[in-house]
Amino acid sequence: MSTFVLHNFQKELKSAKQQLLDHLVQGGVEKIEDYKYILGKIHMLDVCQQELSRLLEQEEKIDD
Repeated sequence: MSTFVLHNFQKELKSAKQQLLDHLVQGGVEKIEDYKYILGKIHMLDVCQQELSRLLEQEEKIDD
């Protein structure tokens, strides 16, 4: 997979995470279940970002 695609996907994940964080900060959550659901989504976005970073590092090592 090209690094261009991975970098763009990373940007999309970061944007999605920021939108969720903004929603939490603005008090847009009324139920604890919704709060926990959003925290779970944020956690999975973090996991995906970490995996993409790992893949990009491997790609850079291969290119060198």
